[in-house]
Amino acid sequence: FHATLLYVAQKMDEFFENAAIISVFYLLGPVEERAWQALAKALTHIVLLGIGVFCIPEAFCEVHLLVAVLLAFSRLAARIDAVSSADAEVARAVRRSAWQAFALAAAGFGLWLVDSLACSPAVRGLHLHAFGWHF
Repeated sequence: FHATLLYVAQKMDEFFENAAIISVFYLLGPVEERAWQALAKALTHIVLLGIGVFCIPEAFCEVHLLVAVLLAFSRLAARIDAVSSADAEVARAVRRSAWQAFALAAAGFGLWLVDSLACSPAVRGLHLHAFGWHF
């Protein structure tokens, strides 16, 4: 999407990044929640997200993505705690993998921030971010 350098394509990229995390967030919801309820909540959230990405991109692109990632990881931690009472060894392995995933997500976001903040307006015209990030 970014490589086209079209505004609508860049917003679609933001939309799908956010929609993927929202889906994970609702899939990790309460165990007693029915699948159709989680799906209905996720789809409602995703529709509202789509409106937000195009109408208020400053809030619904990176800010929403960061908050959604943090909330999804918190739900994952709650699920791991629920499993830990059943099998401590499995819970330890899953917790280790979750922390590795969190560290990689945090590192990727940090590198994106450096890339975004360090590029001067003169360099931005070359669109190196689009090529470097997606290739």
